[in-house]
Amino acid sequence: VVEAKEPWLTRPPVVVAVTIIFLAVVGYNVKTLRRPPPRLPPERAETTARITAVIAAQIIQSHVREHGRPPATLTEVGLDPNQFDYRVKPDGSYELASRVDGAEVRVDGREGPATLLRELGAPLPEPAAGGSNR
Repeated sequence: VVEAKEPWLTRPPVVVAVTIIFLAVVGYNVKTLRRPPPRLPPERAETTARITAVIAAQIIQSHVREHGRPPATLTEVGLDPNQFDYRVKPDGSYELASRVDGAEVRVDGREGPATLLRELGAPLPEPAAGGSNR
């Protein structure tokens, strides 16, 4: 009678080694997931909030041009409502705020993104007398 050898993966030393490696990888991943992402330096946080607000304001302005009114919610234009503070004012304009790592940038819908773009150094023409440059 010939006895079959047990497969090498089921041998106790191999099982113990694989289990230790598996637990080490799981422990590392759990430790990494609990670590908060590093905060941006204040000037980068401000610039990131400003750029994010400009992009969101441009999306909202596009909706205003297309529909004649600001969207009721940011979801209506595909923006994440958890990333911004947004409200439509009684006069039909809107307010938008973007926050990144403690830096906050506000956009008044009557002015649009042009003011923020100028503050970022974008070369834009000055608004015509009596109107805004959206």
